[in-house]
Amino acid sequence: MHYSPLTVHCTSLCLDVVSDDKFHFISMSEIQSYKDDIYSLIIARMRLTVSEPQQAEHLFICAVRDEILFVLLQCKRHQWAKDPGWILKTLEMKITLSHQVYIQHSFF
Repeated sequence: MHYSPLTVHCTSLCLDVVSDDKFHFISMSEIQSYKDDIYSLIIARMRLTVSEPQQAEHLFICAVRDEILFVLLQCKRHQWAKDPGWILKTLEMKITLSHQVYIQHSFF
């Protein structure tokens, strides 16, 4: 299967976070507090040339960011969620769907 560069980047981000020794000690609310940092990392990865993304891009980035947070929270709750294959497939599905909804069919 072919995965998008953004999927690989987001999967790598999740695996870096969950493999850190400190992950065991952080709270759910601390994971939620990564929201802005994750948003910035996605923008940097997409190499957006404008400082403020357009509405459709913003919605796409928020959807991807929220899925990353979902994955991290699942990893915190369940050992099985740390499986790289599951993370990769979960993020790829969300990125593909969000791209279709917010970017390809944008009405903004």
